[in-house]
Amino acid sequence: MKRFRARALMLAAGAALVMLPAQAHAVSFLGEKFIALGGSVTVRYIGSSAAYFNTMQWFRNGYGAVNYTGNVVDYTNSGTVDDLFYSQNGYRLDGTPVPGSPTGSVVVLGGGYSFGVGEEVLLGLFVHNEYEEGPGGANWKTQDGDDYTYFSGPLSRNKDSRFHLSITDLGGGTFQFRGGWEDTVDGGDEDYNDLEFEISGVTVTPEPVSMMLMATGLAGLGGFGFRRRRSNRTLTPA
Repeated sequence: MKRFRARALMLAAGAALVMLPAQAHAVSFLGEKFIALGGSVTVRYIGSSAAYFNTMQWFRNGYGAVNYTGNVVDYTNSGTVDDLFYSQNGYRLDGTPVPGSPTGSVVVLGGGYSFGVGEEVLLGLFVHNEYEEGPGGANWKTQDGDDYTYFSGPLSRNKDSRFHLSITDLGGGTFQFRGGWEDTVDGGDEDYNDLEFEISGVTVTPEPVSMMLMATGLAGLGGFGFRRRRSNRTLTPA
């Protein structure tokens, strides 16, 4: 009977490990990179709870091409940068007005740019900090020291050394991952809802959800084996 129970527990633990990918859903994590699966990448705008005028962007040439001037990105010398979504009505740096993006807007990066397998998809959030002046004011036409650009990936990319993008693994579907930006320097309220989006055609690296669950399952098996050995030592006569 003891051997039957032990075998049943091991089978149950093994089944739990097999089911891990299906259970890895609705878990959020910070500091990961979006990695292309190969082919096109599609992004959908979910909405914004921001007071600032925020622009979500794609940096085609990766983080290595990004140049800074003080705290802000030098957009004239950082490779090709595509504006994807705007959190509200505002102005581009060249002074032209832009309307806020409708909820549900979908953009295929580069109009169908074909990413290589394993290529990073670098996303950024440009935060234009002149909202209190009102759209059309003088500072809306320039980028200055209280404006910031934050990036997907490790926190070392951000000038305030804080995470500004939370990624959620939705567990499957066309848009498997959801992203939420925090737009305030030094972390703000860390609610990560100042601009939200979903993305398809990518994975993240490393894969902390799967790794965490695998470690938990393996630890459980190890603990079971340890308890079984300890029990055997206790029951075996000296």
